[in-house]
Amino acid sequence: MSSEDEYTDSGAEHEPDDSDISSDSDSVQSEDDSQVDLDLENPGEEDDEIVNANPWMRVYPEEQEGEDDLVFNQNSGPQNIPDNCQHPVDYFLLFFTIELLNTLVTQTNNYAKKFIDEKLATLKHKSMVRHWKDVTVTEMKAFIAIILNMGLCRKPTIFAYWSKTRSQHCSWYHDVMGRHRFQLILKLFHFVRTSLPTPGQPGYDPCARFAPLVEVANDRFKYYYKPRQELSVDESLIGTKNKTQLIQYMPNKHHHQWGIKLWVLCESVTAYVVAFFVYKGKRGAADDEGGLGLGHKVVIKLLNMANLLRKGYHVFVDNFFSSIGLARELFSARTYLTGTIRRNRKGLPALVKTQLQPGESAYSRQGNLLACSFREKKNQKNPVIMISTKSKATSRVIQTRRRGAEGPIEVRKPDVILQYNKYMGGVDCSDMMLYCYLDERRTLKYWKKVAFTLISRMVVNSYIIYSQRAPRRVMTRYKFTTQVVDGLAKDALEIRDTPPGPSSSITIIQIPDKKERECSVCSDPKGAGRKRSRTMCSVCQKGLHGTCLHQHKCKKLQK
Repeated sequence: MSSEDEYTDSGAEHEPDDSDISSDSDSVQSEDDSQVDLDLENPGEEDDEIVNANPWMRVYPEEQEGEDDLVFNQNSGPQNIPDNCQHPVDYFLLFFTIELLNTLVTQTNNYAKKFIDEKLATLKHKSMVRHWKDVTVTEMKAFIAIILNMGLCRKPTIFAYWSKTRSQHCSWYHDVMGRHRFQLILKLFHFVRTSLPTPGQPGYDPCARFAPLVEVANDRFKYYYKPRQELSVDESLIGTKNKTQLIQYMPNKHHHQWGIKLWVLCESVTAYVVAFFVYKGKRGAADDEGGLGLGHKVVIKLLNMANLLRKGYHVFVDNFFSSIGLARELFSARTYLTGTIRRNRKGLPALVKTQLQPGESAYSRQGNLLACSFREKKNQKNPVIMISTKSKATSRVIQTRRRGAEGPIEVRKPDVILQYNKYMGGVDCSDMMLYCYLDERRTLKYWKKVAFTLISRMVVNSYIIYSQRAPRRVMTRYKFTTQVVDGLAKDALEIRDTPPGPSSSITIIQIPDKKERECSVCSDPKGAGRKRSRTMCSVCQKGLHGTCLHQHKCKKLQK
């Protein structure tokens, strides 16, 4: 992970060469747990003496396996799920709560009122905003349903979803909500009060616009699910190029290179997101306070947010986060750490920094901390270096494929590397699940892009909980998301899908003076073209062909 713009590690500390030191692994003693200050607001300075408290001792495979120092006895899986939670939309509403919906409706209506009061004099005569009516909870649920369904059925523009052309027409969007109403709600969509500090003013927070959603998500994610022992920490990027101080450039990302970065704590097995927060950049906080480094503070903060310290969890990180100090601090908080580590980190033994032959590995131990280096192939310039407070100096023969080789070949790899490869990809797997059905349409406001992405992540987490509670065959995630959409739009469809009965007074009448009007059903100025009629609806007096009468929905009768 490239992060030169965020964090620069101090140079490697010189240590005496211990490549000639050897000792039986059974004779290596674990040092006592020490109390470490975990308060992120007032972090203590890293104690350099802890690095050299015990010397690094070279160990050889196969190191004898023993009982784990930290016991994990948590009851993992879904927790506190109501008995009436059966339908997919019920699982989604565990996270996107009714209280959040009410807040969203209230703040959207408040912002609409303020916007109209301030802009009324400058609004165009035909502006849709002039026809604003307060949004209801039913409409807001229908709006969220449309946003989610746009990720399932992707089209190039918003107009395309309400197209009337025969080849592109989809009646569901028409039935749930009109295009003008959808665009109005999208324009005035708000989570918080409007009188917030703007950029450059004291107290400005770039995350304030979507802060209620982040708070509810983090609270609900940890309340309804207790993760398995293996956790992974990594970054996730919400792709956008909007002008904001939150923007980050990450050239090693393939899906997006520009965007807003989230630090994410994820369960490695199911890819369930346990906790996350937004990275505000160097201006957002004193990231290097205490000399611990950004990666160190991120891991501790995420574990504190999820309340997972001192419970025997095992955290997997990459070389941006890992350090000797972090491993010591987490072990003192009864939490394991495994991860790759950069060669210039302080406290690493010289043995694991030396050059190795292809297929060769080296192990060194200091108390509970194991350092391992391994060079797999000849074209690998430097060996990969790992640290772990859980693994032993053991290895295993596995089958792998190599370019140019006929069939699989056998390779011996350290167990710490195999374990890392197995459990490190939780966040990447969660992102992969998210992007499959995420509508990444550009928005004028960056915070709306963040909000819609977090709502989609709620759908992913709700599916993971459903899949572990389903008594019979588990439905696919596509079908699950479809049923969430149908459940959210159900009330709106019941209101709008009431066709005029046979006793209604709708008839076709001639337009006076042989004039013509556009047919309210089949005319499409931006698609198939305008279609005019010399007849109209007798109630709403909109242009209407006789052949279109059965498709006409008279708004006056619906009122």
